[in-house]
Amino acid sequence: MCSSRRLKSSTSRSNPPPSVPSRCTARAKDSDRRIAFRLDIGEALILGPDRPLRIIETATGPSPRILVRHGLEAELSRSVYYELAELALAEANEPPGIWSSGAFFPLGVGA
Repeated sequence: MCSSRRLKSSTSRSNPPPSVPSRCTARAKDSDRRIAFRLDIGEALILGPDRPLRIIETATGPSPRILVRHGLEAELSRSVYYELAELALAEANEPPGIWSSGAFFPLGVGA
């Protein structure tokens, strides 16, 4: 099960988040993998080219985020990020990263 902190707008931080990812699942391996996140409102997101993962540096450290829609991002919890990191390390990709929906997402800040 995955959890998340809050949804954040990449353009504005003053609006409260409408929902948060409440769980995630990963199916298959390597480039065939699909990683899905389910929002607490029931909407499912598949990590991929249309819903990319990015990691930015913040005052409190790396912040992994997935695009929800229209500039709105969900910030993943540390435990979810560690789950993704475990997948990446098990596959020994260089640079470390994860595959989902045919796209590769490096797990480094600004990658």
